[in-house]
Amino acid sequence: MQKILIIFSGGTISSSSPDKNGIVSLSAKAKYHLLEHYRENFSQDKSIIFEYIEPLQTLSENMTVSKWNTLIDTLKTTNLDDKAGIIITHGSDTLAYSAALFSLLLEGIKIPVVFVASNYNLSDPKANGHNNFKNAVDFICTSNKTGVHVIYEDNLLKNHIYKGSEITQCQAFTDQFNAYSGPQSVLALKSTLLLWKIKELRDCVLQITPYPGLRYDCFNLKNTKAILHGTYHSFTTCIENPESPSSILYLKNICDKMGIPILLAPFSHKDYRYSSTDTLLKNGFSTLPDMSTEYAYAKLLVEYAIKV
Repeated sequence: MQKILIIFSGGTISSSSPDKNGIVSLSAKAKYHLLEHYRENFSQDKSIIFEYIEPLQTLSENMTVSKWNTLIDTLKTTNLDDKAGIIITHGSDTLAYSAALFSLLLEGIKIPVVFVASNYNLSDPKANGHNNFKNAVDFICTSNKTGVHVIYEDNLLKNHIYKGSEITQCQAFTDQFNAYSGPQSVLALKSTLLLWKIKELRDCVLQITPYPGLRYDCFNLKNTKAILHGTYHSFTTCIENPESPSSILYLKNICDKMGIPILLAPFSHKDYRYSSTDTLLKNGFSTLPDMSTEYAYAKLLVEYAIKV
């Protein structure tokens, strides 16, 4: 007998068919559709027992740190000792962030934890949600893998298994995921899950994505403990004229006075670097090398939660 816990959190995989105006909304019945379809079309194996809970129901674009805390509390208060694995249904918009966060919090867990989503509502024949769920069940029952993963079928009907620590944001227009492909960070094995070491997450990390025209004098840094600053593909960002609000050096001057660290990710230390990157390092910017932006953000949130 294999018990699989399903944690429903919302998203398109828990949504209704479009209404007469083409609007898709959350549906309380979608979870039953998912389970019934699995039993009717994939497997009636009585040795696989599904248990499910629904601690929250949200479209994933509305995911917040507070809602993450709800999922954390759910895992803390649920008996996992008799479970073969966990499936978390989730919307695709912020799935990569949630997968990164829980890959950290559950690092060292002895069972597989699989995030699944759907590109369309489950009544749409183009939806991959049913196959994603089926593939997640198969993964739990047959792979002998542990830790956090994401299972998602692409538009060519190929099944992909991503590590939660490596998957990156779903792409607009194509609904496809990618994974961080740079050098892999070595994660230390945890004897005690970080899940048990934090009381709650705080939304104290500001993430900034660089773009031409970005002005750093537009940010309110109240309650900010750290800034995760993105880089362009060559690990650069604007450094010209420290007195210009468009320069990251302008931001650093403000943050130094407020005691707010700025950390750069994605970042990789190469044998060569551009002069702008060299300026960043010579001005004391810290880096979070060899990890995705999503994982870096989760890492900072967890670190500040542990510091409380």
